[in-house]
Amino acid sequence: MFKGTRVIDADGHVMEPNDLYDQYLEAKYKPDLEDLKREAASRPIKAFFGLFHQLNTGRPLGVPVPEKPLVRTGRKPVGETPNPRGGSDPAVRMKDMDREGIDVAVLFATVVSSFCALKSVEFETAMIRAYHRWLADYCAAYPTRLKGVAVVPMRAPELAAAEIRRVTREPWVVGVYLSGHMEDKLLDHPMFGPIWEACQAEDLPACFHGGTARPPYGACTFEMTNNLFLQHSATNPFECMRALAALIGGGVPDLYPRLCDFRGRRRMASLLDGALGRALRVDARVRAVAKAQAIGGNPIGEFFHFMRPG
Repeated sequence: MFKGTRVIDADGHVMEPNDLYDQYLEAKYKPDLEDLKREAASRPIKAFFGLFHQLNTGRPLGVPVPEKPLVRTGRKPVGETPNPRGGSDPAVRMKDMDREGIDVAVLFATVVSSFCALKSVEFETAMIRAYHRWLADYCAAYPTRLKGVAVVPMRAPELAAAEIRRVTREPWVVGVYLSGHMEDKLLDHPMFGPIWEACQAEDLPACFHGGTARPPYGACTFEMTNNLFLQHSATNPFECMRALAALIGGGVPDLYPRLCDFRGRRRMASLLDGALGRALRVDARVRAVAKAQAIGGNPIGEFFHFMRPG
């Protein structure tokens, strides 16, 4: 509570330990896991996060030539520092939440969303399911205060839809984690139809979340001279703007009206960091290009009417 107001952290994160897969991954995929571990062990950061996060090695801003490669070392908060073990230990997390006045945390994956870079969709799906089993146990320690957002294999929308249907009845699930694009497809692409259908049918919010300098690489990642400050400051909002514009311009709200109804429903309540401000920016472009229309037939600007303040 904060001054009598219930506080929900809508973008909490876990930090998935490598060894969770030893316990929760199906036995048939253990050889693939051992290969992944060996590859991760060769990186400066031994966790799987270091396996996928390798781009921030460029030039520091204001310096003509770097003296040594930049390596991500983690954040250094000012003041009272939370215990990082809370990312994998729910008891530790509770102490941090109590100290910060957080009543409920909605938890997003930190590493699993980059499993789209694994060698096969089958292995990716198995790793995602192992993560879900671990997250179920993590949330079960404090079931009224810890909730999770399920990850799905977007490379295979039918498998993604099946995973949504599989986990939807589990008590920890409150949404579906989706990236702003997958490979060369934006969110308007018809291939993602099974995902929208499943989210709508199961009444689960579609929650979009960017990632910095790791797969699936956000918009303009490779135009930032591999500088982590620029990548983290710019690629997340750029990716979110592109995702939102593709959703609206591609007519997804028309094709799946219960999924994208902002008028009091909740299915995209967690849509993108700062989504409203970016939506209004897109709306300005709609007015500038008045003939832009979603394939469902409604002018894009009419949709934004439901998103404007007041």
